[in-house]
This record gives sequence, C-alpha cells and structure tokens, in this order.
Amino acid sequence: RMVLVLAGLMTAAAVHAAAPVTYDFEADDAAAAWVATGPNATAKVSHAEADVRAGKGALLWADAGQPGAPFSLTKAELDIAGARSLALSAKASSQAPLAFSLAEEDGSAYHTFVTLPAEQWCDIALPLTDFQLQDGSQDENGALDADQARTFTIQELANMPGEFGDIFGTKLG
Repeated sequence: RMVLVLAGLMTAAAVHAAAPVTYDFEADDAAAAWVATGPNATAKVSHAEADVRAGKGALLWADAGQPGAPFSLTKAELDIAGARSLALSAKASSQAPLAFSLAEEDGSAYHTFVTLPAEQWCDIALPLTDFQLQDGSQDENGALDADQARTFTIQELANMPGEFGDIFGTKLG
C-alpha cells in the first residue's frame, strides 16, 4: 500500500505582480476535482494533524499496489496560464518514484520525474522548463505552453509493467 499526501499545489506566475494559482485541500469537496486511478485507489481530503503540513487540509491519495497496475492522480481543467513553475508539498508512506505530467489541449504531453523519500515532507519545485516532451508525443512548437496545459497527472512508477517495473520495482499492498 502506498499513501501520498499533498499539502497543496500552486503556480509561480511569470509576472511577479500576478497572484499564483493555488489548489488547496482545505474544503471537504476539494478532492472531487482530482481523479485517482488504480486498483482500490482513493483520493480524499484529510484534516488529520499528521496529514496536514500547512493550512487546514491535505489530499490523501492511496492505492493497494498491484504489479502491472498503474496508480495515478489527475487534475483536469487545469489553468496555469502565465506560470513558470509548479510547487507542491508532498509526503509518501514509502519511497516513491513519481512522474509529473502536463498535457496540452492538443494532446501533446510533457513529463518530469522526482523520487520522494519515505515519511518526509518534501517541497517540490517543478519549473516548466524541466518538463520534457514524452516519447511518442508531438507538439507544434516542441515546447510546453502553460496557457495550453489542461491536465496535470502524478503517476507512481513502482508496480508498472515492463521496463518501468524492472527499474522501479513493486510495492504490494
């Protein structure tokens, strides 16, 4: 079983005077905007002190873990126009190799990777320039355009089939 806790997601705007776009998890219905996929995957807001780093809530994302079963969390209808980076705080129950992906409205997909240590809060900065075009994806200008990004996905890379599974291993629930 793997549990990932997100304390929040925000953007850093290109113009310093612009307020960052923030997705927080303080309201009980905030998880409804996020879709968890995978066997027995769940995404819910937690107000438990152990799960909250700042503010009043966090998104608790959990999965039972099965070999070959993708485990992901997606936020659609994303609006990060003008952003230069994404920032979030996260804590994983066990070491977690993660892929962070952004998809533009035309379907072109970009990703970057981070591995979280077990049981430690981490502040993660994801400059948009770190996102690389995914293999098999095409983009008209070969660059991630923040104003065209519509979907943000976090995928846990352990338990994946094939080469990823060989590299990152498995975690069984």
